[in-house]
Amino acid sequence: MAETLTADTDLAALFGIDLDTGIDPITAPTGILCVKCKGRGKFVGYTGRIIGNCFACEGTGLRPIEGPKAGAEITVEAIATSFAAAHRSGIKRPKLRLDTFVFSRAPDTGRNAGSIYVVEAGQYLGKVTDGRFYGARECDDPTRERIIAVASDPHKAAKAYGARTGECGCCGRELTNSESIELGIGPICRDKFGWGG
Repeated sequence: MAETLTADTDLAALFGIDLDTGIDPITAPTGILCVKCKGRGKFVGYTGRIIGNCFACEGTGLRPIEGPKAGAEITVEAIATSFAAAHRSGIKRPKLRLDTFVFSRAPDTGRNAGSIYVVEAGQYLGKVTDGRFYGARECDDPTRERIIAVASDPHKAAKAYGARTGECGCCGRELTNSESIELGIGPICRDKFGWGG
């Protein structure tokens, strides 16, 4: 005869699995319940067998409560303002070369329209949207800090890039006249990105 399930039925005993999270609520580290293992700390396969520790929380059942990522409170609206000025000035696909990164405007027709992509050596690191930087999984904290620093003051970062490389921080062309070399940005790009004067 089939067993009737009630609110008091011990499901762990019924199915032969251990649902104990092993977390003492008094001494547990602060964190939020891991969504991957639902707080069990174990990876349970499709058959219901425990395969090993959860890779996301490393077997603790909790994900640490992370404060804001380094620099996340710093707004990066300045780079969005510069890109908007360049686009209004007629540059269809504006780019900025800042530090070792290339910032480029997302296409108007894509799902990230209005965003600014960040790439380093061909690897996508994240995007600037609504004045904030959202890093990709591959973007570690030191890289995130560098991106936020240059995106917070793109004019200064473009000048530094030009001084270091001898190329315009906007269009990437070689700087030839003395004023452009000193400023690190060509005169046309300065005007189009709203940095003239």
